[in-house]
Amino acid sequence: CEASTDVTINFTLEISADAGADLSLCEDALPFSVLGSGLNVDQFMWRDLDGNELSDNEILIISETPGLYSYVFVGSNGLCEALDTLNVEVFVSPVADAGPDQEVFAEETFTLGGNPTSNVESTYSWSPNPTSSLDTSSPNPSGYLFESTEFVVVVTDQNGCSGADTVFVNVLPDINVTSGFTPNNDGI
Repeated sequence: CEASTDVTINFTLEISADAGADLSLCEDALPFSVLGSGLNVDQFMWRDLDGNELSDNEILIISETPGLYSYVFVGSNGLCEALDTLNVEVFVSPVADAGPDQEVFAEETFTLGGNPTSNVESTYSWSPNPTSSLDTSSPNPSGYLFESTEFVVVVTDQNGCSGADTVFVNVLPDINVTSGFTPNNDGI
């Protein structure tokens, strides 16, 4: 006896693509690498929203100018594909201006910083503070020195982006000027 039957097998394989969490980046942190991942996929690609291929693997290098960007991560197993979108905001990094190099005498008061020290609303951190005379969180601190020092200002904006600059303050030696003679001829 011979018998035959037709059997239909439906097979479902769940696949997914993960572009990662949306990002906020500072322009000075670029280029920045993003690694996508997927479940039951072995082919990867990054595209822009217009469908242009940006990368033919799971790594995307972000090196954009400040602005808002969206990228589509594609994971495929050869039959099906899964998509995930990554939104990235790139912030402008603040400009820091520590001001021009200066020359002062020991214990002479001087002021650090540019005019302005930063182009945006920021917090400031000056270092070092060898005489503890500087308000290191001020945009333009004043203080005095005993020896020449290079200062660094780090400017951090409300997005956490930062910029830095340096300034050198040269302390001049004290100069004793004598007239070459003394009124009573004692040489003092």
